[in-house]
Amino acid sequence: MPTYLEENPPRIRQFRQPRREKPSGVIVIHTAESALDIIGDDTGAEGVAAFIANRSTYGSYHTIVDSNSRVRLVPFDAEAYGDGTGSNYHAIHISFACKAAGWPGMSAERRSAMVRQGAEAAAEAATWLRDTHGITVPHGRITRAQSEVRVPGFISHGERDPGRRSDPGAAFPWNEFLTEYQRLMVRPLLRTRLTARVHELVEQKKRIAATLKRLRARRDAL
Repeated sequence: MPTYLEENPPRIRQFRQPRREKPSGVIVIHTAESALDIIGDDTGAEGVAAFIANRSTYGSYHTIVDSNSRVRLVPFDAEAYGDGTGSNYHAIHISFACKAAGWPGMSAERRSAMVRQGAEAAAEAATWLRDTHGITVPHGRITRAQSEVRVPGFISHGERDPGRRSDPGAAFPWNEFLTEYQRLMVRPLLRTRLTARVHELVEQKKRIAATLKRLRARRDAL
């Protein structure tokens, strides 16, 4: 399915395809520094997507999320322009449609909804990395030094670019985000393992039935 910026060509180029490096499994977390949409349905992600399509400067993410939606802006196999310190070649960028300083002022319900959407976006990216490149993204944070040598994991934009950026903010709920991401990644894995085990037991039952049939045939032949 085409992404938002593929369907809505931006004013200036906001992604590069193909990537110049193989994806590393580094996922950079941002806030878009946009106003929180608190009136009616939350259309913050859609608003940021439209802004990026029309902006005259470079800046984009792979996915932008708000409290009730996720907008895929750029294909995972393309470079988004999310970081000015060199991670764009290999990283995936996920952003929240809010300000870095806005987390403490959110209601608990909205914050949890935002985190849930962000974790869903991260799980979508990690699933693509696993299925396409065999890369497992653990539910943990990495340092800037680790991200430089392509260790998979999560890092804030502020940690990537500490001289200019601080997002997603000191109050970003990392524990909640990573716990939800882990839950989302474990759930399909357990389902896959359970399905494989059921298949194994069915095949085992067939083999036992075939063995019993042969033994009965031998007995009856005596």
